[in-house]
Amino acid sequence: MVNPKCIEKAPATEVKAQLEREDGKGRQIGIMGGTFNPVHIAHLVAAEQAMTKLRLDEVWFMPDNIPPHKNAPL
Repeated sequence: MVNPKCIEKAPATEVKAQLEREDGKGRQIGIMGGTFNPVHIAHLVAAEQAMTKLRLDEVWFMPDNIPPHKNAPL
Protein backbone atom coordinates (compact mmCIF):
# COMPACT_ATOMS: atom_id res chain seq x y z
CA MET A 1 0.00 0.00 0.00
CA VAL A 2 1.27 3.46 -0.86
CA ASN A 3 1.68 5.92 1.97
CA PRO A 4 -0.35 9.01 0.97
CA LYS A 5 2.26 11.24 2.64
CA CYS A 6 4.81 10.02 0.06
CA ILE A 7 2.77 11.20 -2.88
CA GLU A 8 3.40 14.73 -4.05
CA LYS A 9 1.06 16.16 -6.62
CA ALA A 10 2.35 18.67 -9.12
CA PRO A 11 0.10 21.52 -10.20
CA ALA A 12 -1.58 20.75 -13.54
CA THR A 13 -0.02 23.84 -15.12
CA GLU A 14 3.45 22.63 -14.14
CA VAL A 15 2.86 19.19 -15.64
CA LYS A 16 1.41 20.71 -18.80
CA ALA A 17 4.41 23.01 -19.16
CA GLN A 18 6.76 20.04 -18.85
CA LEU A 19 4.90 18.15 -21.59
CA GLU A 20 4.82 21.00 -24.09
CA ARG A 21 7.58 21.74 -26.54
CA GLU A 22 8.80 25.25 -27.21
CA ASP A 23 6.58 25.43 -30.31
CA GLY A 24 3.52 24.86 -28.09
CA LYS A 25 2.84 21.37 -29.38
CA GLY A 26 2.72 18.36 -27.08
CA ARG A 27 5.88 16.30 -26.84
CA GLN A 28 5.86 12.91 -28.52
CA ILE A 29 6.91 10.33 -25.93
CA GLY A 30 7.47 6.65 -26.62
CA ILE A 31 7.23 4.06 -23.84
CA MET A 32 9.41 0.96 -24.10
CA GLY A 33 8.51 -1.84 -21.74
CA GLY A 34 10.67 -4.77 -20.71
CA THR A 35 12.55 -6.35 -17.83
CA PHE A 36 15.82 -4.68 -18.85
CA ASN A 37 17.70 -7.14 -16.69
CA PRO A 38 20.29 -6.00 -17.41
CA VAL A 39 19.97 -2.93 -19.61
CA HIS A 40 22.28 -3.40 -22.59
CA ILE A 41 23.25 -1.57 -25.75
CA ALA A 42 20.52 -3.24 -27.85
CA HIS A 43 17.83 -1.65 -25.63
CA LEU A 44 19.39 1.77 -26.18
CA VAL A 45 19.76 1.20 -29.94
CA ALA A 46 16.10 0.13 -30.22
CA ALA A 47 14.99 3.24 -28.30
CA GLU A 48 17.15 5.49 -30.48
CA GLN A 49 15.78 3.92 -33.68
CA ALA A 50 12.21 4.35 -32.41
CA MET A 51 12.92 8.02 -31.69
CA THR A 52 14.26 8.53 -35.20
CA LYS A 53 11.66 6.56 -37.16
CA LEU A 54 8.64 7.73 -35.12
CA ARG A 55 9.94 11.29 -34.64
CA LEU A 56 9.69 11.05 -30.86
CA ASP A 57 11.03 13.67 -28.49
CA GLU A 58 11.83 11.09 -25.81
CA VAL A 59 11.61 7.39 -25.05
CA TRP A 60 10.82 6.34 -21.50
CA PHE A 61 11.78 2.89 -20.26
CA MET A 62 9.11 1.10 -18.21
CA PRO A 63 10.66 -1.83 -16.32
CA ASP A 64 8.50 -4.90 -15.80
CA ASN A 65 9.21 -7.18 -12.87
CA ILE A 66 7.80 -10.32 -14.49
CA PRO A 67 8.08 -10.71 -18.28
CA PRO A 68 4.99 -12.00 -20.11
CA HIS A 69 6.83 -15.06 -21.43
CA LYS A 70 7.78 -16.36 -17.93
CA ASN A 71 5.61 -17.74 -15.15
CA ALA A 72 5.08 -15.59 -12.08
CA PRO A 73 6.65 -16.97 -8.90
CA LEU A 74 4.20 -18.65 -6.54
